[in-house]
Amino acid sequence: MEKQASAESVLTAGIVKETLRELFSDAAQVARLGHKELLTGQEVAELYSYPLSTQEKDRWAGVGPSYIKRGKRVLYRRRDLDSYFGGLRVKTRDQA
Repeated sequence: MEKQASAESVLTAGIVKETLRELFSDAAQVARLGHKELLTGQEVAELYSYPLSTQEKDRWAGVGPSYIKRGKRVLYRRRDLDSYFGGLRVKTRDQA
């Protein structure tokens, strides 16, 4: 019984450690990207929860945030993203 409890605590400690590692890694990624003016589609997906597939569909449809295209590379300016997503904000009666 004691060995089982010990094994469970080791497993739990490992899960907690891995979860913390992931959280700190994500926080470091956000901090690193926080200083970039031009973002790739993948970076936009991570920071704005705007999936790559949706970005591609929006560009094809001619909607969504402004972007820069050079050859096959697509980049988004942070201020264009902030403006676009800020424009999607809906005010409720309580906020009016």
